[in-house]
Amino acid sequence: MLTNGGELGGERLLRPDTVTEMTTNQLTGSAFPVRFGDEPWPGMGFGLGIGVQVSDTPPQIGWIGWSGTSAWIYPRDHTFIITLSQSRN
Repeated sequence: MLTNGGELGGERLLRPDTVTEMTTNQLTGSAFPVRFGDEPWPGMGFGLGIGVQVSDTPPQIGWIGWSGTSAWIYPRDHTFIITLSQSRN
């Protein structure tokens, strides 16, 4: 749905402007970039519910969960990757 501008299976589930807001960095100032613990993740911001890479290529949006799950979406390529590892260190 996010790689297709809010449509899934030919049905519109989200408005295009909603997808734009979800995939646009909303962080400014000291909140940017996203940090994991004390370590900044260079170029990584946060949209509405999902991380957004704002520098480097290819542009991507994604999420890293607490126990190691992650999801990456490459809108330009209409590609997504989901990893479901479960590991707490």
